[in-house]
Amino acid sequence: MAATTEAAATAEDIDSRLKRMEACEGIRSAIYSYAMAGDRGNDPAIVRKLFTDDGVFEAKGMGRFEGLENIVAGLEAIARNVVVWSFHAPSGPLIKLAAGSQSAEVFWWVWVPASMRNELGEVVPLWGAAHYIAEMIDSGGQWKFKRVLLETRLRTPFQGPWTQIEGPFQWLT
Repeated sequence: MAATTEAAATAEDIDSRLKRMEACEGIRSAIYSYAMAGDRGNDPAIVRKLFTDDGVFEAKGMGRFEGLENIVAGLEAIARNVVVWSFHAPSGPLIKLAAGSQSAEVFWWVWVPASMRNELGEVVPLWGAAHYIAEMIDSGGQWKFKRVLLETRLRTPFQGPWTQIEGPFQWLT
């Protein structure tokens, strides 16, 4: 009987660990999808899939948006009017899963070459770095942002311009 109980406990432990690993991978996927959306002008189709209906996004000095549609519109406006080009390179993240693996507190860093519009309306290339702090939930098997706080930590002008390369990726034959 003890062997059966031990085997059940081991199976339960493996199931719990697998659930936590899958949660962490889902969270990482959401973070990288968010970075991809940012690199594509805060693509509304991607952003809409990443936030809860009652989500909150705040970027100190840029804006605070509450509710999914306000987040989508606000981030799209930032990309159109403020951060006109970016290349997000997120790292981390540090993930603190809640018991049951249905929610998490997440922190990650991002390094971003970007072009931003200054107060004179000129587009200026710069190096940027920031912290993200987020609360995330598992929404029917997809991890979504409930709250996101972006804190810019570095913004340094670059004597560019950036040389952007357009076009699809292609395998070399």
